[in-house]
Amino acid sequence: EIRIPRCSTDGVSPKMMHFSFDDTIASLRDLTEKSASYASIFDQPFFSVLKQLHDQYGTVFSCYCFYQILNVDDSSIAEFSLEDVTDSYAREFAQNSSWLKFGFHSLHGSMNYAKETAENAKSHYDNFIKQIVRITGSADCIDLAVRLQNFAGNIESCRAMRDRACGVLG
Repeated sequence: EIRIPRCSTDGVSPKMMHFSFDDTIASLRDLTEKSASYASIFDQPFFSVLKQLHDQYGTVFSCYCFYQILNVDDSSIAEFSLEDVTDSYAREFAQNSSWLKFGFHSLHGSMNYAKETAENAKSHYDNFIKQIVRITGSADCIDLAVRLQNFAGNIESCRAMRDRACGVLG
């Protein structure tokens, strides 16, 4: 069982520029599928560009993720999920957690939280947190400001995510 430590907001500046990307599970999938040839997370093209921008400009990034990618031909089948992502790069993700974060987007691309129950939102968010901590090796890699799919979330779902471990702050 993975123990999820309390997330910290220490050291967060009141002045920041938010630069973010949606649907970044595809980059984690590529990182996993090519782990035999990627010695570093920054060998993966998407993360490589983020590292270059961070090194050159000090930019910080939020990568919003679906929990799973559905099969194109049969949307009842998840063909890839965060559970499938390698944790081989956890130490490197943790070492870069000050500028490279991951935030919850949705269970998958065909779902938003406008009409979802609080129980489903809680379960989806908990599973996301558990997997991101496993993948990155640190709760410090979690962005506490979510970008929900379609910018949609009812009050019950949002409160449910707020009241969880590493709960949503924004």
